[in-house]
Amino acid sequence: VVNVPYPPEFVPPGAGIIRALEGSPASAALATILNAAWNSTITSRRVKALIFAVVARGLGCQACEAEAAETLRREGWTEPEIEHVLTYLTSKKLTTFEQKVLEFARETVRYQTRRLQEVAQSFAAGLKREVLLEVIGLVCYANGLARMSILLHRC
Repeated sequence: VVNVPYPPEFVPPGAGIIRALEGSPASAALATILNAAWNSTITSRRVKALIFAVVARGLGCQACEAEAAETLRREGWTEPEIEHVLTYLTSKKLTTFEQKVLEFARETVRYQTRRLQEVAQSFAAGLKREVLLEVIGLVCYANGLARMSILLHRC
């Protein structure tokens, strides 16, 4: 079901949870979204992996975090760099845009509505509509998949 055009050993973050649902209508729908997200060129694979990693860490989804960390390693990040960015949301490797994305992604895990709206409005300032839409969609999707991680233990 997960058919992103990357090397066969590549597992896009979130694929493990989708595989746990294999055979259900939800699996096919989630895989379609995952494929569209990873095939989009609006944001980089690195941005996508960082979003999934930060959300997974915040929600304690070890499976999603491991998949995202593997993607980051493929993007040239070392294990200490990954651990640092997930712990502190900072890195010399991050662009200003990526830094803002991570702050926004982390805030969605906490889901304190007023604070989330403030961070979202600050994040949105100056971004093109399609970039904003993709990042919000990716963050929502990452949150949903990471929250479904309980299924890995029940399926």
